[in-house]
Amino acid sequence: MKSLDILFCMDRNFVLGAGALIASILKHNPDINFLFHVFTKEEDIEFIDKEMFVRLLNNKQLIPNFKYKFYTASILPLYKKLQNAGINMRRIIQATRLFSPSCCETISDRILYLDADLLCLGSI
Repeated sequence: MKSLDILFCMDRNFVLGAGALIASILKHNPDINFLFHVFTKEEDIEFIDKEMFVRLLNNKQLIPNFKYKFYTASILPLYKKLQNAGINMRRIIQATRLFSPSCCETISDRILYLDADLLCLGSI
């Protein structure tokens, strides 16, 4: 079976959109094992886990062919430097999107970054 890593940078405000995206990915790609990497704030991890991933795992209409892993942006050396330099948070988030793939422990030879406001309508 093929494997694919998918990366999200999100907070609790994107749980519904990201959950719909992941459900649509799983529905249309039952032959792929997924590892979803989620970069978020420390205080949002428990909420995202409970409100999105636990619900997806309990959804009987989906094949649970996925695992997930949380990261906080603070693991990126550049994050702390930008934060200490007083850089605007929006720019720090953009930098996180660019540099976060290098911190992910992957199951495949590629990683796909997706925004949470997408849907998957077919095979990846």
